[in-house]
Amino acid sequence: ADVRRSESEKGEALDRFEKTQQEAADALLAKEEMESSLFTVAADLGRMALVYRAEGHASDAVPLYMSALAILERTLGADHPEVAKDLVNLGNAFCDLGRHRDALPLYTRALDIDTRALGADHPEVAMDLSNLGIAYRVQGDRARAAAHFGKALAVMEAAVGPEDPKTKTIARNLAACQVIEVDVRPTGAKPRKAPAKLEQRLSFGRHRAGGEPAQGQEGPGKGAGSPERRDAPVQVRSDK
Repeated sequence: ADVRRSESEKGEALDRFEKTQQEAADALLAKEEMESSLFTVAADLGRMALVYRAEGHASDAVPLYMSALAILERTLGADHPEVAKDLVNLGNAFCDLGRHRDALPLYTRALDIDTRALGADHPEVAMDLSNLGIAYRVQGDRARAAAHFGKALAVMEAAVGPEDPKTKTIARNLAACQVIEVDVRPTGAKPRKAPAKLEQRLSFGRHRAGGEPAQGQEGPGKGAGSPERRDAPVQVRSDK
C-alpha cells in the first residue's frame, strides 16, 4: 500500500511539474507577443511623429517620440540600439523647434549606447558625434562643435572612406567651425556710409513703392523671434 501511495504521489508531482512547465511556456509566449505588439505600437508612433515633423509640426511629434521611447525602454531595455535611435529622433524634433540645448543630453545618451553596443569605430557613433557637433555649433560653442566634428570625421573616414557623402558633410561642418572672422577696418574706424545714389538704389531694392517689403524680404520684426534654423544634420538614423 505504501509503495502504491508513493507511486501515486510521484505521478501527481510529475503531472504538476509538467503543468507548471506548460504554464511557464504559455506565459513566456504571451510576454513575447505582448512585447512584439508594443514594439509595433512604438514603430507606428515613430512614423506618425515623422509625418508631423515633415509637415512642420515638430511640437506634436515630441510627445509621440517620448511615448515610443518609454515603450522601447520597457520592452528592449534602456541600453538597446533601438532606444538610441529614438533618442536621436526625439533630439532632432527638439532641434526642429530650436531647442538644441534639450537635444544635447539625448544625443549624448545615444552616443553612449551606440559606443557600448556597436563599438567606438562604428559609423553610427560618428553620426552621433556629428549631431552633437551641430547642436553645439548652433549654440555658439565652436570649440566643442569642432572637437565633436573632428572625432566624427576620423571615425567616418576610417569606416566608409573620405569620398562617402556622410564623410564629406561632416568635413564641411568641421570646416565651418574653423572659419576665422577678421575685421579688416582700422582700429576705431567707423563704417562708411554708402554714397547717396547707391543708398537710393539699395533702398529701392529693399522696398517697393508704398513701403511694402520687396518679394523675398521680411517686413519689420517678422521672424525676429523665430529660432535659428539648424544646418541639415547628417541623420544618425532615418525615422521608421
